Amino acid sequence: MAEHSGTLVALVTGGTGGIGMATARKLGERGVLVVLGDLHPEGGDHAERALAGLRDDGVQCRYVRCDVCSYDDVERTVARIEEEVGPISILVNNAGIPQATKPLWELTLDEWDTVVRTNMDSLFYTMKALLPRMVARNYGRIVNMSSISGKEGNAREGAYCATKHGVLGLTKSAAKDVLQYDIRINAVCPALINTPLLEGLPQSQIDYFTAKIPLGRLGRAEEVADMVAFLALSEAVDFITGMAFDVSGGRADY
Repeated sequence: MAEHSGTLVALVTGGTGGIGMATARKLGERGVLVVLGDLHPEGGDHAERALAGLRDDGVQCRYVRCDVCSYDDVERTVARIEEEVGPISILVNNAGIPQATKPLWELTLDEWDTVVRTNMDSLFYTMKALLPRMVARNYGRIVNMSSISGKEGNAREGAYCATKHGVLGLTKSAAKDVLQYDIRINAVCPALINTPLLEGLPQSQIDYFTAKIPLGRLGRAEEVADMVAFLALSEAVDFITGMAFDVSGGRADY
């Protein structure tokens, strides 16, 4: 493992709520300076509440508004963080959205494009912007958020499942591109997690996916964050890359 001086800096996309917020807290508890990247206005109530909640727990944190669906915005964000805060050693690609549940042929082109841009293109953008910097420093840890849907094909979720499968393929390929630079890239595959994101889903769908979890309950954001923190910080990850780690309550069997 490379030697580091000073505080490690992490960029967590979609960091102001749910799994992103829990991840920021877990990393911060371990001494990482966490930058939350999200679409809320800088200085806006939501971003300020997120920062205040983390700082109350002793987490060093900053917020930057970033549209992960725009490569230019991602590149500017990375450059700004590295200039104002420090080199980014950890990237957590957590930003993502669900889709309207409907058969594939009923998806509009705009619905498809929005899910693909947010859930998969954004990972290409962040890694394209950041990997050359990590390569130059000969160190980096990247954790990409996939889903149990990245291993299964759920009916009426064609765009979402396609992107989450794509996350795994991108993770495996990119990991092999940078093996020699002490950069490790892995993915996490949660089952349904109890976060505010569920507010947009019908209860029947929540019940359906909960029933598929052998442990019989929804996951907690903190449980996913624990796995992300392990992949971002543990020395054991020196020998782990291009892998997908399930946090699924026993649902996944491969």
